[in-house]
Amino acid sequence: MLLSSLTYLPLLELLIGHTPGELGREVFLTAWTEHAARTLALRTNPSPNPSAAD
Repeated sequence: MLLSSLTYLPLLELLIGHTPGELGREVFLTAWTEHAARTLALRTNPSPNPSAAD
């Protein structure tokens, strides 16, 4: 899943010439890195869940 999501941006650029919302590579890679860290449970201090506070 991580590999396919990483290849998504370049494939869209190749196939249709742009990305949804004209998302830049830097923003995409930042989001992908966060996604990968959470998926692999590498983030030791996740954001608190506001609905879990009750």
